[in-house]
Amino acid sequence: MSQKPAPKISKLPFVITDLVCLAAALGIVWMSQVPIGGAAILAIVACVALGAWACVTPFLRDHDMAVRLAESDNLHDTVRQIQQLKDVATAVQNATAQWHILQENAGQAATAMEKMATQLGNDARNFAQSLQQSNDAEKTALRLELDKRKRAEGDWLKILVTMLDHTHALYQAGVRSGQAPVIAQLGSFQAACRDVVRRVGLVAVEARAGELFNPATHALTDPKQVPPAGATIAATLATGFSYQGQFVRPVLVALTGEAATGSVGTEALAEDVQRISATDEPVADAGSELFADETSPPPVDDSAEPRPVV
Repeated sequence: MSQKPAPKISKLPFVITDLVCLAAALGIVWMSQVPIGGAAILAIVACVALGAWACVTPFLRDHDMAVRLAESDNLHDTVRQIQQLKDVATAVQNATAQWHILQENAGQAATAMEKMATQLGNDARNFAQSLQQSNDAEKTALRLELDKRKRAEGDWLKILVTMLDHTHALYQAGVRSGQAPVIAQLGSFQAACRDVVRRVGLVAVEARAGELFNPATHALTDPKQVPPAGATIAATLATGFSYQGQFVRPVLVALTGEAATGSVGTEALAEDVQRISATDEPVADAGSELFADETSPPPVDDSAEPRPVV
């Protein structure tokens, strides 16, 4: 609302006019004869009405001016509010335009991020495939190298076992000859050979006479033969071998009942040793099978029945 006051009309002329009219009415009453005639009454009423009008008119004019000023102020406020609404509408339009620009920029950024994520995913996939192929190739190369080493180790171990078998057969032949010097020399030769191979983990194992037969570490000349319960060992026909603490070949033995019926001949012994040693499979590791027709026995225990021969 405007703080400017509405202009006021001077009330003095209207008051004078009112007083004059009232004075004229009083003069008419004073000068009229009793009873007062109709014309005098009309004149009196006209003077009083004119005086009343003159007295009320300035106040009515002031009221009209105040109302018009209030309407003008209200109209001015309305125009100002409408202008503010226009400013708000302009700000909303600008904000909407900026929002559209931001939305477009956000869409472009999201599209770029999606493309980047897709590219990164493809690169990661390609890298993983390349790494997998490299790992597969390296694993294949390592597996081939390991197979070669295992095969070479198996061949090398077979050569040592075959050499020790021949040494043992030579020593048994000396024992059967009954010549003490020959037996001593062959025993020293066999001990020296076994001591050499012991340095790489290959140990020859024999069974003592009178020990109980153990299927895990002992074998018979006839693989189909089932020894009776409580069977004891009469003699060692061919030594067994342990490689790095695990059996790779059981000890070929003769049971007590077999020894009573007769000793095993040299040719039969050679055939049994050849049968128990014959295989083309390499040693996979220290605890794997050396011979294809035999299962892997348990690791060697110092308290077990077989003992290594020095």
